[in-house]
Amino acid sequence: SEAKEELECNKSLISKLKSEINELKTEARVGKAYRDEADSLREKAERAERLEAEVARYRDRLSDLDYYKSRTEELRQDNRVLEETREMLEEQLARARARVEYTVQLEADILSLKQTINELSLEREANQEKLQELFEENAQLALLSKSALHQDSSLLDEQLAESAVGEGDNSLCEQLSSNAQARALRLELENRRLASTVESLQDAALHQTNERILQLEKEKKKLSLQVEEYEDAKKKLMLHISEMETTVKNAQRDTKKMQDIRDSLESQLQLRVEEIEMIQREKSRLEKRAIEAEELLERNKTKEVQLEEVAELKNKASTLEKEVNRLRLAVESKAVDVDKLQCELDTLTKEKSQILKQFEEVNAQNARLGDVEKEWKELLSRYEVDKATLATLHKELVQEKMVTQRLMNTLEKLGLAVEQLSDPENAFDRIVSCPEIVRAVQERLGPIQDDDVKDLAGENARLEVELATLQSQVTSLTSQHTAQKLANSQLVAEKDELSKNHENLREQHQQLLVDQLTLQRIHEQLSGQYETICKERESLRGDLKKVKTEARTNKESIEKLEATIETKQAQIEKITADSVCLTNLRREHSKLKEDFRNLFTASEKLKLEFRNSQEENKTLKNEVRKLSLALTELQGKMSTLTDNKTHLEVHLSKLNNEVEILKQVKMNLEEDRKS
Repeated sequence: SEAKEELECNKSLISKLKSEINELKTEARVGKAYRDEADSLREKAERAERLEAEVARYRDRLSDLDYYKSRTEELRQDNRVLEETREMLEEQLARARARVEYTVQLEADILSLKQTINELSLEREANQEKLQELFEENAQLALLSKSALHQDSSLLDEQLAESAVGEGDNSLCEQLSSNAQARALRLELENRRLASTVESLQDAALHQTNERILQLEKEKKKLSLQVEEYEDAKKKLMLHISEMETTVKNAQRDTKKMQDIRDSLESQLQLRVEEIEMIQREKSRLEKRAIEAEELLERNKTKEVQLEEVAELKNKASTLEKEVNRLRLAVESKAVDVDKLQCELDTLTKEKSQILKQFEEVNAQNARLGDVEKEWKELLSRYEVDKATLATLHKELVQEKMVTQRLMNTLEKLGLAVEQLSDPENAFDRIVSCPEIVRAVQERLGPIQDDDVKDLAGENARLEVELATLQSQVTSLTSQHTAQKLANSQLVAEKDELSKNHENLREQHQQLLVDQLTLQRIHEQLSGQYETICKERESLRGDLKKVKTEARTNKESIEKLEATIETKQAQIEKITADSVCLTNLRREHSKLKEDFRNLFTASEKLKLEFRNSQEENKTLKNEVRKLSLALTELQGKMSTLTDNKTHLEVHLSKLNNEVEILKQVKMNLEEDRKS
């Protein structure tokens, strides 16, 4: 009778449990529908946010493309201006070469004129020799005339003596003698007058020639000094022109280098853009995979709910099976000894422990899934926090890099190369040791002293050290943060596992105590009711058959549930594998994000370097224009100086010829005077 009542109670419990299971299924379906709607709305919101972020990113790209287009147009215009200046400089060089050729031709003409001057001087010397011979002949003629006059006077004396001795000479002889005497007197007077005039003329000519020679010597000295000054100016101009040509060549070389740098920067920028596009595609692919993983997680949640339902059903089935086994054992043990009942109870406890172990394994798997979900949420929140902190650190690093870039620009304006900034401690020594850099610094900055340069170099080094320390601190903080995350997650997991194990052990201990007490009571009841049960055994056999049939049906249902549990376990294993893949994908996603940040910082650096190179190119263009203007002015001055030099050389050659002629005349006059 008690067994029948227990069977009826069990049947009522089974019906109640079935109704509760149906209600729970309906509630689970409704909750699943609400959860699906919430997840769909969340996915739509996340998709909208992602689309807004992509729209903003594409707008930024469009602005960058506009900027790059404007910069390319400016570079094309700068290239055109450089081509025009190069053509102008080539024309100026051609004109300068033509002038140099003209000067060479003039020097050849000067040499030919000097040869002609030498020939004319030789002819002049020959003429002077001829004049000397004529002077000698004139002197001989004068001597002959004097001797003739002397002979005439002697003849007149003889004639007078003869006339005094002999008065009877002819009147014709007297007339001839008187005429000859008068003629001799006239000739003597004329000769004296001519001699006095010749002496006065010689004195005047000598005085004039001396004064003229002194003036010509003074003019010669002045002209020689002017010629030396013009020679020095010419040398200085030639040196300055050579320096200007070297500066122009250096400027052209720098422009070529800047062009090559610009081309390389454009190619690098194109590569960076392609890499960013590849990263964007990879990011979209990873986002799709993350969405799929989230969907898998949602499916896992639903499967967890189903597993919970299965676990509940299994618990209920296990309780029912326990009740059936207990009844079966109670019915069968009525005919056996108490020892056999004790053995069967031991077997029941073993089976119970096994079922509890299986149940604990299922609960542990469910707890692991819950922990995985919690860790996923915590990782998402920590990812957002880390993202914000990294964004702030990135901004600070960009600001520091901008400051260092300004200092680098100032040092480059001082004449340092960009490669020399890697050693900021020796930058000032390089500036001091290089005279060209010191000259460039003095020409560009003027009043800036060496202390300012040292301060700038020290400031640059300090900023570089601070930047390196900040980067090392950021890396150390990120590594410490990740290590603390892992340690905290491990500690939390270990704590949860230990607490669960402790609770399970405590519950098992209490359950074992309860089972022991119940077994003792059952043992006492069975020993007392053994005789009554033997009588009721026959009546219970029929009920036992019914219970066996129900047990078979329950066993079949339990086997079905075990099959479903095995399938669910396979699905759980698959979900765990998917979760591992998801973690790997997250790691890859974080790595790709870091690579994207590095590429973004590299692109920012390239942009800054490109802008700085453009500014340097502009300054070099202005300097080239100024140098070209100065070169044209110096070439004009050089042409005027060369013209003045040629005129002065011609005038000097003329004066030298006049001086030589006057010297020769002076010598001739002195010789005539001496003679």
